[in-house]
Parts: sequence; C-alpha cells; structure tokens
Amino acid sequence: MARRIYYNVHTHVFSKHCIPHGIMGSGFGLIIKALEFIQMNNFVIALLSGLKILNVSKSSIPRLKMFFRSFAQGHQHEVITHLVRDQYGKFAYDKNFKFVLLSLDMDAQDAGIAPVNYLNQVGELAEYKAIKPYKDQIIPFLSINPYNMIYHRFHMMKFIKDHIEVWKFGGIKLYPATGYYPDDERLDDVWKYCVAKKLPIMTHCTCGRIHYRGKMESRLNKDKIPYNNLTDSDRQCNFTDMSHFVKILERFPTLKICFAHAGGIVFSKNPRTTLEAELKVTPLSKRAIEYKWYLEVLECCQKYDNIYIDISWINHDEITLIELAKDVKARSIEKKVLYGTDFFVNIDIIEEQKAMENSQKHFDFDLIASVNPSIYLSSDIHEFKATEP
Repeated sequence: MARRIYYNVHTHVFSKHCIPHGIMGSGFGLIIKALEFIQMNNFVIALLSGLKILNVSKSSIPRLKMFFRSFAQGHQHEVITHLVRDQYGKFAYDKNFKFVLLSLDMDAQDAGIAPVNYLNQVGELAEYKAIKPYKDQIIPFLSINPYNMIYHRFHMMKFIKDHIEVWKFGGIKLYPATGYYPDDERLDDVWKYCVAKKLPIMTHCTCGRIHYRGKMESRLNKDKIPYNNLTDSDRQCNFTDMSHFVKILERFPTLKICFAHAGGIVFSKNPRTTLEAELKVTPLSKRAIEYKWYLEVLECCQKYDNIYIDISWINHDEITLIELAKDVKARSIEKKVLYGTDFFVNIDIIEEQKAMENSQKHFDFDLIASVNPSIYLSSDIHEFKATEP
C-alpha cells in the first residue's frame, strides 16, 4: 500500500552564526552577540520581549529556552535536527515529511558581516543534502541577491546551476526586502532558466523585521517607488510590491512562484472592514499595502497556472485561516495553496504541532501538504511525489 508523502514548503534553519549582528537593528545585534556567552534564560527572554523582538507567552518560554540552545550555540545542523529529528521535544513531524529549507543571503544588505557568510551557509546545506539521514528529507532552496559581491567572483548562472543540478537544491528563494527589485535586469537569466527547467521560486511577501539596513536611496530606483509616503523601514515595501512581480509574469507567464504568507496580512489584528476602508484612502498605510498584496496574489493565482501561496506564519492565527479558506474557495484556487510553517521564525508564537493542527482544521491537508506541493516542487531536474510505495 502506498504511503502519502507530506511537505512543509517553508522553513528556515540558519543559525546565529549565519546572521549579521545588524540584521534587525543595533539592539538585536547586542542580543545576538550576548548569546555567544550566555544561555537563553528567563531574564534574556524578558529582555527580548521588552524590546519587542519576540512575542513571549508563558507557554512559549520552555520552547524558546530549548530552541535557542541549538540556534545560539550550534550550527545549522543542530537547527535542522531540532526541526526534523524530535530530539529536543515534541514536534509534529514524522518520517513521511520532507522540508524545504530556505536559505537567506544576508551578506548584501548592509547589516554587517556574519561569522558564517552566505557561501558557507549554502555550503553547509549542500553537505547535509548529500548525506544520510537528511538527503531524502530536506530540499534546500538557493537565495539570490544580485548585489552580493560573490557574483564578481562566480558567474551567477553557474553558481545557480551548480547548486540546483549538482548539489540538488530544489529551487530559488527571493527576499526583495533585503534591497533589490525582483524585476532587476540582472535576474533575467535566472527567470529564463527557471522557466526552461520548470523550477519553483519562493518569494518573501510581507513588510517584516528583516530588510535592507543601508541608506534606502542607494537601492531604490526613483522611477520605481510606488509608496513615496513610507518612511524608515517601511520603505522596504517599495521593493516587494506586487507591481514588480506582475511585470515579470507579463514577460514569463509560466514562471512557478509561491508568494509566502499569502501576502502577510493577519485578519485578527486587522478587521477586514477596516482594511477595505483603508484601501480607499491615499496614501496607503503599511497594513493596507499588505492587504492589497494579499488580494493581488489571489488574483495572480487565478490568472496564472503556476502561481501559489503558502500559509506559513499566518497559520498561527485561525481567524486568518478561516478568511483565507473562504477566499480560496470563492476563487476556486484550492490547488494553489501550500502548507508551510515558517519555522523557526514562528517559534515564539506557536508550536509546529499546533500550526499543523490549525492547517488541518481549515484546509484539505492531503491537498495542501502533499498533492499541491509535489506539483509545485517538481521540475525537469527533480521529481517529488505525493505518494511512495
């Protein structure tokens, strides 16, 4: 009898050593530095909560202590083990699960220098992909930032093809908020390659805590600033705006792209009636922009065959899942929804087990965690199945 294979299409496993100290501002840098010398304890957790770096509840404290021992003191291997091997506590997953590990190029966003640079970050993932027990269970994605200086040493397309075709990476990860436009002409050959090989792309699609830390004027194109009213870190929205992706899709309509977090809006914090009203007011607020992205992503799912959304991070919030499930059904795009959790970014707000239970409650789990992702992930280079003998 065939067994069903499940996929979590959105996880992160980079450790503290991969993170520049300025990745979320100078205050977080001090915390990251301190973690080299101290263990996560109640005082540190309270401090992180006070700085609004973590959303800390009483129930999350044991989980945070447990996780940060591997994150702060170890390397990516320990974080992967924490996710998939169940050695540190009760988690959701069994041997029938496979995990997309999304690397993140943090070397080119003026946030400082990480102890383990991006080349070494993805090098470690390539090593894990080549050995048991992980080779059949992890699917690394290669993060691309056209500003990274490594492309002065390595031809970008050779770098990509080596990781995809030789080291068995499964797809491409975009994070425009780190300071580049997805329709940057330097990425044209990447899209041509992805179209030719039917490779999946995962793109960040929120206005979040990780973003470009340099002077925005050095990266923003004066002719491509949809939101002139935004200030400080919110200006990152100008890079991620859906208008740039629409331009790519007009040129490459068969590109296979998953928009993470379904645009990122959380309906329990932002009532739909309020968001609808704010869409009619100019200039748009940040939360109205994310709601606009949400609606535009759903439209793209209807218009293009290979556009998907994942429910990572937002599956901590059942109200959002209920609203999303209604919209998905109304638009008949059930085959465009993918299961993911955003581990370990979600670790302060929800357990993996609970995120999975929420997802199972409001969606057809076999569809979003098995059938749909097996189609999304499969390419002319790698095959992924919904069931195995």
